[in-house]
Amino acid sequence: MSKRPPGGPDSRQQYSEDIAGYKHAAYGVDHGDDAAGSDEGESRAAKRARGRGPPRRAVRKSADDKLPTIYYKDAGALKELGKMYEKSGPGSCIQVRIPAHNLQATFAEVKGRHVWGTDVYTDDSDIVCAVMHCGYFNASLKKPVASVAEMKVVIQILPPQIEYPVFVRNGIRSRAWWAGGTSCSYKVERCSLLSKSGTVLELPPRSDRTQELIPTFTPANLERVMNTRGREASSERRQRQVKEMTLMYNLCNEPWPKYNMAAVADRGLKPSQWTSARFQTQVLLMETGRTRYELSMASDADMENGDGQGEVVYRFARCKQPLAMRSMYKCGLPLPESHVDVLEPMLRWEELKWGEEGVDVKDKHYCLVRLHFVNKAAPHIDSPQTPSVSMEGMGDTGTALLNGRV
Repeated sequence: MSKRPPGGPDSRQQYSEDIAGYKHAAYGVDHGDDAAGSDEGESRAAKRARGRGPPRRAVRKSADDKLPTIYYKDAGALKELGKMYEKSGPGSCIQVRIPAHNLQATFAEVKGRHVWGTDVYTDDSDIVCAVMHCGYFNASLKKPVASVAEMKVVIQILPPQIEYPVFVRNGIRSRAWWAGGTSCSYKVERCSLLSKSGTVLELPPRSDRTQELIPTFTPANLERVMNTRGREASSERRQRQVKEMTLMYNLCNEPWPKYNMAAVADRGLKPSQWTSARFQTQVLLMETGRTRYELSMASDADMENGDGQGEVVYRFARCKQPLAMRSMYKCGLPLPESHVDVLEPMLRWEELKWGEEGVDVKDKHYCLVRLHFVNKAAPHIDSPQTPSVSMEGMGDTGTALLNGRV
């Protein structure tokens, strides 16, 4: 689409102001100096004409305006998408027109992250949140730009997908979905902004799919700190700080901590406080949406048979079947090879790269949802007591939940 402004100094001034406002809205960059610099050399007659407002002119219609159009409503999914998919079939494109007051980070759908998938989204995903997740618009904008009238988004209707992966991109973490039940999917093809004066600006996407890898050598293992009151009379203990954690149900409907970087971060600068040192007495269980994995220190026999003699190596395995904690303790932790498929028998710690949404094992990404550190245990069959699980810093409520008393 042509962005050349029509003739006349007042039109050129209005065009430059619109472009500056668009760039600030889409990319968070302030180009006010460039817009103000266009006043130099402007005649007095043009300034007086600009004070009376921009001249009225017809807006050129593009090829996208001929597509079937859906008008976006507040806090509502694209309900007409399923009907259009049944009528037109997969691969057809439609245009969605979004008002300017919905283009802000404080919008309820954006704050609630109502978007499922990456690049290809479910039919009930919010289009504003999907546009920001693709990088067409600034996700940190707290209020809409005054000069913007609406946004035009062209999406392509696709058939339902088997799964919709999660990804952190452009300041928004999408949600995962794999249970089916969607009538169709959609993909954002292009996006443009329309000003109140009729200027159109095509917005390029910023879809950086590279995961931000964070080393575990960060002694900050608190996801969030909250204040609580104690029974002690001391004023210092009355406002003591404790950990706040998020519990989720695993594949066996047992409460596990939610995955976050604080769970795998080092506890301090000493080697004994590193996360890698915890595997001498503990095993890390991790889960994606459907599969459970186990990370443990390799046995002495594996170290002797492997090439990494004299070096601590780890075993990364996929559990054949998710077992309850009581059943896993009966089998022994780490789990025997009859219960797991060993993916990496000799893994160095440097080959594990942790990120905000998962871990990369030898450049293969695993999107983690839950994780749990448990103590090693020898296999036993008839034991009335179950070995204790690592619950350091979880508090009485978290301990009771993980032990099944709540």
